[in-house]
Amino acid sequence: MTNTNPKNWLVLIGISLAAIMVPIDYTIVNTCLALIQRDLNMSIAQLQWLMTGFGITFCALLTVMGRLADILGRRRLTYLGCIGFGLASLGAGLSHSSFLLIIMRVLQGIFGAIMFPAGSAIITDAFPKKDQGKVLGIYGACMGIGLAIGPVLGGIITGLLNWRWIFFINIPVIIISLLICIPVLRESKHPCQLSIDWVGMILLILSLASLVFAISMGSEYGWGSLIIISTFIIAILSITALILIENKVKDPLLPFHLFTNHGFQASAWAYSIFVGFSWVVIFLTPLYLHDVVGFNTLQTGLMLLPMTIMTIIFPKISGHLYDRFKASVVMSIMFSTTIIAYLLFLFFQPNIPYWFIILVFIIYGASWGMGNGVGTPLAISQLENNNDVGVVAGAVITILNIAGVIILAFATTIFNYSQHYFLGYYLQQSATSFTATQIQAIHAALANPDQAANLIQQSSPAQATILLALFKTTFADGFRIVIALLLLLTLIGLPFALRSAKFLIKHD
Repeated sequence: MTNTNPKNWLVLIGISLAAIMVPIDYTIVNTCLALIQRDLNMSIAQLQWLMTGFGITFCALLTVMGRLADILGRRRLTYLGCIGFGLASLGAGLSHSSFLLIIMRVLQGIFGAIMFPAGSAIITDAFPKKDQGKVLGIYGACMGIGLAIGPVLGGIITGLLNWRWIFFINIPVIIISLLICIPVLRESKHPCQLSIDWVGMILLILSLASLVFAISMGSEYGWGSLIIISTFIIAILSITALILIENKVKDPLLPFHLFTNHGFQASAWAYSIFVGFSWVVIFLTPLYLHDVVGFNTLQTGLMLLPMTIMTIIFPKISGHLYDRFKASVVMSIMFSTTIIAYLLFLFFQPNIPYWFIILVFIIYGASWGMGNGVGTPLAISQLENNNDVGVVAGAVITILNIAGVIILAFATTIFNYSQHYFLGYYLQQSATSFTATQIQAIHAALANPDQAANLIQQSSPAQATILLALFKTTFADGFRIVIALLLLLTLIGLPFALRSAKFLIKHD
């Protein structure tokens, strides 16, 4: 029997309640993207900033804020993160412009990064060593479960209320968390010799923000425009400076020396690409179900429920597989189920039966859950020095977010180009004639929901029917192109991943 103080379990409940809101908010917007796009007149390129804006600041500040909490006080930083996150959520719910909503998402990422690592340290201090593995496992599970239930929760809340409540709902949860924590939470500090890599943090934010902006907005401003060329130059310079500085500072934000370990390198690259691809799937599939299949947000959220259940169940299953078999076996199963899911995604149609959607999401959820279950442990297990575990865990989270941000930016750009390509082709083949001005307006309407609605209203009944069909068809075509590319890259990467697994076997 454990002699743990009952108050410590209240600490765990209060901290975990606040912490789970961070990953939930990461993905809760996904099922509501179509409604947000319509209400705030946002393009696909702008929509992806609702995820990447959050992701850039969260991953860049996570390690820095963990060290700052050790110095200034973990309780103080936890309260600051909770209150700031609640206020940013209120601002997001009240936003009436795309720019303001993106800014609020960036602030959510900042305050989430303040809150999350401080909570981990508080829990470690609150429990005796014999209980720390169990309670940190519970706290860590908040990240995976939160990411998984976010889209489902978003669909249900939006279906019953409206999309603004996906942000408002955070406020009472944060208040309850604070009411639980305030009476039982004690201040704790751990001033250590680790320095805070402020320069690395700034360069990482600048690198990711400029690179993602250039990639996602190039088609809108023109790839040869001054603003896009300038942001590409800023990205290249800041990435170069980041690599040079991180190899020289004592306690780098991104410890590049870890990549000299072949086992860590293999597991980190495989897992980061896997997670980056999952960002793309979870961004595009809710939009597909709404815009092409015609589901409302509640239906979309419920359709994602099987995937959510699988992502909760399969980390434990993959953990058992990892304990019993070689790393190459686990990676083979994970990649194989992902490939099957991508193949099935290619068969999505506007009149797709419900059972087929559920089947695909079950398979994809199983592969995603397996990745979540073994990804970080696999990377950590490659180290011979246990003192680096905290550094590696933070580095893995940072790398995963970087991969997600960059891969999603590339995917949305490819999606946009595919849409415009197929739209031009279909308009040429159409029996109904459109003027050059109308064709230009139709292309512009792909990125502008208000313009698309006005265009349909101003068209003849025959043209309006064709336009509606075109918008659905080109979205489906763009979706299939992106999924086909993910499938191709996964097939190409599989042999390399399995070949790299020979470096992992030594540490299994």
